[in-house]
Amino acid sequence: MNVQAAGIDATDREGVQSIGDALKRAGFTGEAMTRSLEQNDCLHKWCRVIKQHLRKNGANLTEETVKELILNGLGNTREIKVPGMEPQKVAMRSSKYKQLDSDLTPAEQRAGFISMNELLNRVEAWAATDLGLDLTTENNDEA
Repeated sequence: MNVQAAGIDATDREGVQSIGDALKRAGFTGEAMTRSLEQNDCLHKWCRVIKQHLRKNGANLTEETVKELILNGLGNTREIKVPGMEPQKVAMRSSKYKQLDSDLTPAEQRAGFISMNELLNRVEAWAATDLGLDLTTENNDEA
């Protein structure tokens, strides 16, 4: 295998991945990637930190409940209407989020969808503003 793009030569799978990463950073879009493993790890760590903070303040929630609250309150949702039931707000699963806003399709942008990057920004701002919690602190031993 020998691939060249944007002035970068690649002769193995790792090199090809690096080219893909460089193109994505440069704003080229191809097949949109879902959220990265690092973004997923960050979301779960922050859910643990928030859970522990809320528990210290009297709200006995699980990490999974915190994640659901975040996805429903800050993330991509849609309303589902089923005959005989009240309309339900359903959150998009975190594994379906695109990494960056530039990965969103025009239809997703018109629908008001956000990327995982934006969701993490919203979680960070909410925690700081409403919970008084700095999620970016390097020495955060709560996780």
